[in-house]
Amino acid sequence: MKADSGAYAVAKTVKAFALNMLGKDQQGAAFAFFKPAEQDGDTINGERFHTGEIVSPILENMPAAAECKLLEIVEGGDHHIFVGEIVAVRQRKMHEGRPDDAILHMKEMGGNVFYGG
Repeated sequence: MKADSGAYAVAKTVKAFALNMLGKDQQGAAFAFFKPAEQDGDTINGERFHTGEIVSPILENMPAAAECKLLEIVEGGDHHIFVGEIVAVRQRKMHEGRPDDAILHMKEMGGNVFYGG
């Protein structure tokens, strides 16, 4: 995670984070999160959310999310690695086939997309 981001500061303080997985048809939501997160009521960057079992924001319209307790931060350069223990998992609906086939991957965002955050 980018070490100078707001999300980094929050996760480090509360010692928790969530991995919200986007579906193949959610490129618009992906682009919304290429910029700093802004909360407005019950939305973050226009996406509705609720607070998960620990404290992390779980995006409502995503196929899956994992809440993690932060165990360690591995520092290196301007991006650090968060090591976490999954404490809760949310899946909106079952997917036939491999679960990771339902998730949007960066390589599917187009050849001109580069996200360094």
